[in-house]
Amino acid sequence: MKSYVHQNEQTSSSEMIDFLEKLGLVDGSVLRSNFDDLKRQQDALLKSTVSEHSSGPTVKIEADIRRLKKDNDSLAAHTEMLACAVGACPLCWGLDIDCTKCAGEGKSGFFLPDEICFEQFVLPVINRILRQSKTPAQNNNGAQPTIISGEKNDRI
Repeated sequence: MKSYVHQNEQTSSSEMIDFLEKLGLVDGSVLRSNFDDLKRQQDALLKSTVSEHSSGPTVKIEADIRRLKKDNDSLAAHTEMLACAVGACPLCWGLDIDCTKCAGEGKSGFFLPDEICFEQFVLPVINRILRQSKTPAQNNNGAQPTIISGEKNDRI
């Protein structure tokens, strides 16, 4: 899966985190904290690299850079999977009118959701909401709430 990362767009990242949090797909405080930690680590590594002697970055710094790149790629991949799960544009989530994929129209529901990503990320949220919002007294005939799955309905 190709990952798309927009550098120097912290506002857009913050907006995406807010959007994902509103959907109930992520804990925004944890994601913001991880994002802020990565940003601080990248800034620290940049300062360390700049202050190195002419011999260049040390092996530790190179390892840190590889680790941060891997972490960043992982977060970008998760963001792309969440976009596909809710039918949003994986490049900009509908936040960029110059986007080559959606021209800024790609908010949640613009595209058909990817079935596998939907079942992995969205369906558990829907099922949790159903379990919490319906008690036997609220249902007709006192029946248990129906849990949605990819192929059939299961009872709690």
